Amino acid sequence: MINVKSKPRESILKEFLNDIKPIHDPQQLIDKILIPFGEAFYEINNQAYHSDILAEKVNQFFRWLQLIDNSDWIPPAIFYLARNYSNPELLVRFFTDLDRLASGLMIQRANINERIERYSKLLYAIEIGEDLYASHSPLQLKMEEKQYILKILNDDLYLMKKIRLYVLIRLDTALSEGKASYHFHNITIEHVLPQNPISNSVWENWFVTQEERDQYVNRIGNLVLLSSYKNSQAQNYDFELKKQKYFTTKTGVSNFALTTQVLMEKEWTPEVINKRQEQLIDRLKQIWRLQ
Repeated sequence: MINVKSKPRESILKEFLNDIKPIHDPQQLIDKILIPFGEAFYEINNQAYHSDILAEKVNQFFRWLQLIDNSDWIPPAIFYLARNYSNPELLVRFFTDLDRLASGLMIQRANINERIERYSKLLYAIEIGEDLYASHSPLQLKMEEKQYILKILNDDLYLMKKIRLYVLIRLDTALSEGKASYHFHNITIEHVLPQNPISNSVWENWFVTQEERDQYVNRIGNLVLLSSYKNSQAQNYDFELKKQKYFTTKTGVSNFALTTQVLMEKEWTPEVINKRQEQLIDRLKQIWRLQ
């Protein structure tokens, strides 16, 4: 991918022999390409970048990128890291934007051909030394992409099964100022306003019609994170009981900043959800520069 900048059309071995031509200068191939690329690939996979400054910041981007649901971002990550290993400031700037691009393509559900085309252009831009931070660079999100991403995030996020947990964990990390750590497979999503509230409950006083409930129930302003143990017990309790049962722990607070916000609310009305929706979308705009 780094060399040819397109997805394979034949076997990897055949294309490697035809396009890389290792027999022409095998020592150069090993010393200048395979070893530095292999080391870069290892450090990306293991979040093992070393530097006197900014190493943890670079490794945090590697952790986020590992949560992307495809691996098409890896070739430009390897290529840029191998070329700029000793310049952590450049790495932070590049991986900030690669994380943004990979997240944006994932949220938009870009298909494999769209991703390969985009990353091919990015590899070429890195190779010839283009300004990666100019607005027309393939590393940068276009205005229409940012608008589409915001539309998706502002809609019924819970119904977007392939991105909803990723988006909420990114949001929770930002709200906790990066101090939280996560066991990804032990986290589930809970609706504050239940999907199926009990008849004659307080929910029916706050959301009078089914149409009104449908308008709010699956939006980001109504969603929180719980441990899978808490969520597995979940029922359609009224708001106060729900806060006691699911949004607190033995220490008195939730493990998630996103969920702790709910504990401060005395009621959970359309107005509260609207306000929270706006605040959370604004935070996502900051994370991925979607303004």
